[in-house]
Amino acid sequence: MTSRFQRAGRTLSLLGPLRWLGLSGDRHPLHGHQQVSFLGWRFEEPDAEKLRVVEEARGARWEHFSVSCTRFLAAVLSGELRSDALSSSFPLSVHEFRRLGPA
Repeated sequence: MTSRFQRAGRTLSLLGPLRWLGLSGDRHPLHGHQQVSFLGWRFEEPDAEKLRVVEEARGARWEHFSVSCTRFLAAVLSGELRSDALSSSFPLSVHEFRRLGPA
């Protein structure tokens, strides 16, 4: 399991107890297309407030861009696109790359 996956589980667990949710990579029973297998969580006791908090991540308070992730990164790094979530000084005119220590 990746550390990002574990962090997401810990964060979601703050909203309530979780259970594993898994989907095999079998074919869809009605349409016959191959499904992607995945592993995730679901709340043991879902309620409207938990759903609202999770769904709010896609709400109006978040910026939305109608470009792919790659195009977004390229446009932000070139200065062609601005994001309110990023520092006004990003990207810097001179880039500096530093090796980070172990995580």
